[in-house]
Amino acid sequence: MSAGKNPNEDALQTVPERTPLFSWGAVATSAYLFGIGILALNFDKSLLDLDPNELGDFLAGAFSPLAFLWLVLGFVQQGQELRIQAVELNNSVEQSRQLVQVTRDQLELDRETAREAGARASLELSPKLRVLPQGNSSSAGNRTFHYLITNVGGDGIDLECDLVWDDGSQTQWFKKARFAKGDEIRPSFGTPSREERRGKIEFRFKNLVGVESILTSLVWFDGMQIEVDEVPSPIAPEIVE
Repeated sequence: MSAGKNPNEDALQTVPERTPLFSWGAVATSAYLFGIGILALNFDKSLLDLDPNELGDFLAGAFSPLAFLWLVLGFVQQGQELRIQAVELNNSVEQSRQLVQVTRDQLELDRETAREAGARASLELSPKLRVLPQGNSSSAGNRTFHYLITNVGGDGIDLECDLVWDDGSQTQWFKKARFAKGDEIRPSFGTPSREERRGKIEFRFKNLVGVESILTSLVWFDGMQIEVDEVPSPIAPEIVE
């Protein structure tokens, strides 16, 4: 399978090849001098027999085309070199731009990798709560429900737990300033025995580096029993930006 073409290559211009003008000029000069030599051999007078002014006129007329030829070739050669230099300069600028873009992309990738590593580290340091119902007890027409909440993750601070009911009411269940790995909390709450309610338990806490997490567990009870719907064990934290 052939490798895909780099899209950045399309932005680079092809450097023109140098035309062998010197070789062409040398061939043309040789051919021209050969022709001049043939003509000189067919003159009625030898070049050595010519008067100085006649010899000068002959040489000027013979070599003027060559001078003009090399002048033109020099001009063409100079234009060709300027075009090549312009293309090479443009390619150099484009390669520099691509290098800067690659560097920016790499820095962004490094930042994203660092953010992901930080998030993973934060999750590893964050508390994880195991929430288990521990039965209930009744007294004077009220029923009290008991829980066991165990931290099976990292140390945490500022733990707050609220009971949030579907009717919009909210009750603070308990608070704890610090809870370490392995700590157990045994909170309870009471309600009239025959009251039916639905809602959720909402936990808020921070890990030791200050990242806040919010956990929720759905609850339902009819005054006689309580159910916790689909409680993960342990509950993994969700990072709140």
